[in-house]
Amino acid sequence: MKVQEIAYSAYPVTDMKCTRGFYRGILGLTATIDHEMEGGHWFEYVN
Repeated sequence: MKVQEIAYSAYPVTDMKCTRGFYRGILGLTATIDHEMEGGHWFEYVN
């Protein structure tokens, strides 16, 4: 079977500032969700 697309993936990170810079600055993605929750922070990006 050949992969046709990836719908979703998640990666835990320890440096949110650096990670946001990578996804926005390097990959050019846009954050669609920015959610702070108890014990963490959640972002979703799209291209």
